Amino acid sequence: MSKMGFEILKENFPPVLNDVTEIAKTKIQELRKMLDEMDASYTPGRISVWK
Repeated sequence: MSKMGFEILKENFPPVLNDVTEIAKTKIQELRKMLDEMDASYTPGRISVWK
């Protein structure tokens, strides 16, 4: 049973990982830029720009 689950994971997980990676590289960066432009409060993982 475990081997079958692992085989399913090996087949189905890479596309999901690619999607999440693409979102992290594009959409999250865009969101961080928007937050900086709005002078939003600090959020974890985002470095504030000193003005």
